Amino acid sequence: MIALGLLGGGAILLVSQTDRTPAARPQTVGPAKQVVRFEPQPRRPTLGDRSLEAPSWSESEAGDADLGASALPAQLAPAEIAPSSEAKASAPPAPDPLVVYRRPVDSEIRTAPTSALVPDNGPVLARTSLEAQDSRQGGIGTAKAAQLGDRNYQLLAGAVLPCLLQTALDSSRPGHATCLLPSDIYSDNGATVLLEKGTRVLGRYDAGLARGDQRLLVRWLRAVSPAGVTIWLDAPAADALGRSGLAGELDTRFWSRFGGAVLLSMIDQVQAPRQSSEGQVWVAPSQTPTVALEASIDLPPRLVAPQGLEVSIFVTQDLDFSEVYDLRRR
Repeated sequence: MIALGLLGGGAILLVSQTDRTPAARPQTVGPAKQVVRFEPQPRRPTLGDRSLEAPSWSESEAGDADLGASALPAQLAPAEIAPSSEAKASAPPAPDPLVVYRRPVDSEIRTAPTSALVPDNGPVLARTSLEAQDSRQGGIGTAKAAQLGDRNYQLLAGAVLPCLLQTALDSSRPGHATCLLPSDIYSDNGATVLLEKGTRVLGRYDAGLARGDQRLLVRWLRAVSPAGVTIWLDAPAADALGRSGLAGELDTRFWSRFGGAVLLSMIDQVQAPRQSSEGQVWVAPSQTPTVALEASIDLPPRLVAPQGLEVSIFVTQDLDFSEVYDLRRR
């Protein structure tokens, strides 16, 4: 009886488990999907496409006609696409239009204006003559080396020869000047005496100084040695430090230029007024100071260089003494 009871209970439990169905899960509602029609971008034509034919362009049509969009052949114009989606789907993608260019002839070539090439950044400074010359030559020149002669007989350009003034200088009038070399002058290699001590050098200078100048320009012409050797120098004069021109006592002649005009102006100012029966009458200033100033305003300054002043001669060319000297071994 117990066995039958257990068997019946198991059967009831099995039937109850079989009839139980799982509960349905709630469905998740997502957003609605949007369907978009995909239209691929048309491929651009390349040189490898053999299906494209190059348009013909005759010489008569390529005269002076405008090569804008209106002058393009009809087959080059982009195809018109209908707004409907069916036409878009059926029509093949239109290639980009090709533009035809022609080579201009020489008569049509024009030079662009300078204003289109140079930005407007203010006034452009003009080039100097040296810059223009460098621009024409490319900025690079060629200099060839050469061998000097016997340096025992040569005094090269750039040498500075000391000299003592034998005559005083006055710039009021043009004139000549002489100086003496206080020591022997040696060759470029320092082995030979070319100009002995006491060599006299002749020079000349012009009259007058420009307003504001403080140095007198002197040109040394030739040198004569005590042994009778003469040579043409044509060299400018300089001071003991090599600065161009000779310095000295400078007289600006201020009172000579303005003294008369100042004195006459003072005389006019201190004149007493004249009295008349009708009232007081002032004397009008005269034009005498103006005339005196015009006559003396152009006086140039005056420079005086004393005798014995130490000056120098700046050699500007190579001096060769090979024709007057002969070297011998002692």
